[in-house]
Amino acid sequence: MIRLRSALLLLLPVLLMANKCREAAGGTANASLLDTKWFIQTLNGKAFELPEGVERPWLQLAGEQVSGFNGCNQVMGAFKLDAKDGRIGFPDLASTRKYCEPTADLEKGLMSALGKVDSYEMKDGTLRLLSSGKELLTLKQ
Repeated sequence: MIRLRSALLLLLPVLLMANKCREAAGGTANASLLDTKWFIQTLNGKAFELPEGVERPWLQLAGEQVSGFNGCNQVMGAFKLDAKDGRIGFPDLASTRKYCEPTADLEKGLMSALGKVDSYEMKDGTLRLLSSGKELLTLKQ
């Protein structure tokens, strides 16, 4: 019993330090950024209209992969995240190749914007994707 108590007392500081390291690395922020379906609200600072019956474009980050929908096609690829510095990038995005005339311009704009993203900010349930400090996309859960 004394050995068990001693072992627990030795492990307690290690567990507390691990939790502090997770928080310092943005663990709490990452938890809400990752594994969440983010619906795109604006593109280049402007709200956009969707044709009737078209699903709202979205992104989901999980592990090192991004998946989503851009108005007509599925989006997939990898992303790079540095939560400590608020940096994110989508270097190799791809999408399926279905053509949807009503959303073609929107899709082109979304894919172009995602290719330029270099950082992000999160506040009050809104994710802002930025390029050199300029807002490209806003997303909400």
